[in-house]
Amino acid sequence: MADTTFDRINTVLSETLGNAKESLRPDHKLVEDLLLDSLDMVEMAMALEVEFQVEIPDTDWENAADMTLAQVADLIDRRLSCARAGDIGDGYYDLTPTAEGA
Repeated sequence: MADTTFDRINTVLSETLGNAKESLRPDHKLVEDLLLDSLDMVEMAMALEVEFQVEIPDTDWENAADMTLAQVADLIDRRLSCARAGDIGDGYYDLTPTAEGA
């Protein structure tokens, strides 16, 4: 069975930032729970772009400090949907995390 977006994010975080994969939960906030600093956030964003082979503009990360891992997974899934639909336009999409991603 294929890994879910969340599983792949967990793998990236464990490999890139040294977090224990089994301890990561969808409701963990990037800064509050995982204690990521600004450098960690940049490293995570770059590693996720490589893992998912998709560009994630800085505008998508504007509220990253308050994002949960579930919201990061939702952001990536929506970014991938835009890419698959050929909607690459100017690179900006309103991918602000939604309540259902919380």
